[in-house]
Amino acid sequence: DGLVIRLGETYLHDAPYHDGNGAVEYGNADEEKRVLVELISFLRDEVCIKHGKYLIFRTWDCYSDKFHSSKDYYLDVTDKIAPCDKLIFSIKYTKLDFWRRVKFNPCIGRGKHKQIIEIQCQREYEGKGAYPMYVMDDVINGGRELKERKGLKDIVDDPLFSGTYSWSRGGGWYGPYIKNEFWCDLNTYVISKYAQNPKRTEEEIFAEYARIKMGMDEDNAKKFHDMCKKASEAVLRGRYIEAYDRSLNEESMPCENWIRDDRIGGLRQLDEAFDYLEKNDLVEAALKEKQRSLELWKEIKSDFKEIELDDIKLRSFIGNSIDYAITFYTIINISFNIFAKCRRKENVSDLLKEYDKAWAEHKKLEEREDSSTSYCDQYLFSYNNLGLNETISYCRENLA
Repeated sequence: DGLVIRLGETYLHDAPYHDGNGAVEYGNADEEKRVLVELISFLRDEVCIKHGKYLIFRTWDCYSDKFHSSKDYYLDVTDKIAPCDKLIFSIKYTKLDFWRRVKFNPCIGRGKHKQIIEIQCQREYEGKGAYPMYVMDDVINGGRELKERKGLKDIVDDPLFSGTYSWSRGGGWYGPYIKNEFWCDLNTYVISKYAQNPKRTEEEIFAEYARIKMGMDEDNAKKFHDMCKKASEAVLRGRYIEAYDRSLNEESMPCENWIRDDRIGGLRQLDEAFDYLEKNDLVEAALKEKQRSLELWKEIKSDFKEIELDDIKLRSFIGNSIDYAITFYTIINISFNIFAKCRRKENVSDLLKEYDKAWAEHKKLEEREDSSTSYCDQYLFSYNNLGLNETISYCRENLA
């Protein structure tokens, strides 16, 4: 039917005998735009006009002032390209990557070209489906944590809107590796049905999924929906850092991306965040936030016990995924307390005992038949993979 063309990030760290580069060399904005216009115009003429095929051009780059996220940059490029029914620009619904506390993409609904909106159903920043991960309330209705709550429902009537395409699986590089696709499937179902008929509500489609694929009645579907929204709040409080992220004004990468895939960072990754927290007397607020996340996960475990679900295997998986969340966010909660004391050079002996116990409980979950692989204490692509392990080693040697 056509081609999807992406330029931007070129990763060759796992291909040591290869070389490569992007089609656009970043550095001079005017030159970047000139090359983009030349490239897209050529592709439009060759793919759409000459061969009558579709061209979906992905605007993705991870910069707040470039093609994907800057309205002015986007218009400077696309306004110079003649519209065509078979030319569609692809844009993520978030201004940056699939994170919380970043703005709705300001390029959506702008210009004169059709647009398709990218949605991720298995987020590498939020567990990949190893624990409860329902994101479509935020995607469709807008994140409750944003200053301006804006979602797909606010742009589906725009004449430029041409649908969505979803990453039903994928994203990131490593684990957690899941043995059950339930959470990814739930997200994929809701966004797919919404794209087919945006007049339906997210809640209505969720209830349909619960009825058809889980065998739930209306009352239990409502309880399960409430539980999933609570899980979304628990992820926000545990994975992100509100006091620090607010300072970024929804324009930059939140919480220094200190957890991604199955890798957990430490103070090497969080130094800037803790500098800000300490300077503004907000460390205690961050610690309470992590504690509240853990409390929410424990509430979710209790909530799930009150929900009727006859499918024994599915019930087992959902229950195990909640246990997974509890053990994981226990590690996060303890780690944040260690970080705070480590920065003050205080003794952390008791916390290290709790930390070791929490990791043992988290790792033990892998023995369950349908549980996902565990997180690890190294970071992604950092010097010697130093992350949480580096901070804990320092504490064991100097503060215990």
